Amino acid sequence: MKTILLTLLSYFFSRKEAGKPDQLGLMMESVKENVRAEVSAIIFKALIGLIISVATILALIQFGRDLQVLFSQIQNGLYFEINFRNC
Repeated sequence: MKTILLTLLSYFFSRKEAGKPDQLGLMMESVKENVRAEVSAIIFKALIGLIISVATILALIQFGRDLQVLFSQIQNGLYFEINFRNC
């Protein structure tokens, strides 16, 4: 976002000198590239966050299943399981 703002500020505050061609096309291409890069970065970060959250949830579910199996194998495991559910 910062790069987009800096690109736009440099365009609006630049002096238009006589005899110099208007660089609107070049400026717009630069802005388009910056916008594409920012949107791609946002999408990438969102996907990484989604992957991490799904992996964490699946790990917790698997841990719960393993704990249930462990409690079923020990003596008085049912009581441990009931106590952990009430916590």
